[in-house]
Amino acid sequence: MRSQKFQGPLFLIGMPRSGTKLLRDLLNQHSVIMIPTVETEFLPYWLKTWQDYGDLSLKENFETFYKKVVKFPYFLYQADNGSLLACEQWYDACEDFEIGTVFETLIRLDTGARKDAVWGDKSPSYIGSIQRIKSIYPDARFIHITRDVRDYVLSINKAWGKNMHRAAQRWGVDVRAAHDQIRDLGANGLELKYEVLINDAENTLMALCKFIGVDYQKAMATLDRPSENLGDTKGVVGIVKDNQQKYLTSSLQGSRLKAIEEAAYETMLVLDYVPQLARSGRSVPVPLMRVYQLLDGVALVRSKIKERGLLGAVAFQLSYFRVTANRQR
Repeated sequence: MRSQKFQGPLFLIGMPRSGTKLLRDLLNQHSVIMIPTVETEFLPYWLKTWQDYGDLSLKENFETFYKKVVKFPYFLYQADNGSLLACEQWYDACEDFEIGTVFETLIRLDTGARKDAVWGDKSPSYIGSIQRIKSIYPDARFIHITRDVRDYVLSINKAWGKNMHRAAQRWGVDVRAAHDQIRDLGANGLELKYEVLINDAENTLMALCKFIGVDYQKAMATLDRPSENLGDTKGVVGIVKDNQQKYLTSSLQGSRLKAIEEAAYETMLVLDYVPQLARSGRSVPVPLMRVYQLLDGVALVRSKIKERGLLGAVAFQLSYFRVTANRQR
């Protein structure tokens, strides 16, 4: 039995293209849950580099820190939206300058979350950083959302042109690691399937509210804007129940489907995703994974060129890779 009202942090984790945005937007419909619409992604990087910033209670140190971090993708998106937090406002709002407080202050200011609200963050890359985040926030709660690897690889290929074999291999490793760590969190961890969420949103959200410690509100099951700007549900307002089992009518058939299932085989079994063709696991060779990683990087740059230009796209992706290097494989 929880003796104290939970006010955060609540972390939503999962592989990209697995429903994390939909989950965030549904939870954000609640009047006391506040999660930024831009994912931070940089908290584990802060953990590795925090000492480099010096004593942030000294304003000149904080100003130097600010100039460095506003180059991270989260802040670039905020600048694009015209909502970049001013250095002085952030500094003045911090009650102390420990990493946990500085991060919480940022999120509360960016979301407008009052002190009694549940604050949190949705960052897919934190799937590999649960224990590191717990070192800052011992009482943090984590929701891990999973999606069938076969639909996941199709979606990530369609969104960014990423290699499906590398995606399947990473899904197998990262999802299994997160699954094991969520189980070890006990009452502070919860795992759900994307397929369950879209098929039975109301009951799933009721269970999530119980986990978070807030009363369910019916408005949560209805979206007022699209969650996706990529993929098959791009621009759609609402929950798309048939956005599952897409692989059954796709080009992902025969030997290609078998290879995807083999790369993720063990994790599929653990999470009760039934393989169609694979009967055992087989990893993608390391040299191929390195080649695919390079090609994926090129694909990501291409996806940003229209938005930021070639040099801007390269700079953006280099910044993203730097702050999420804890899970880049």
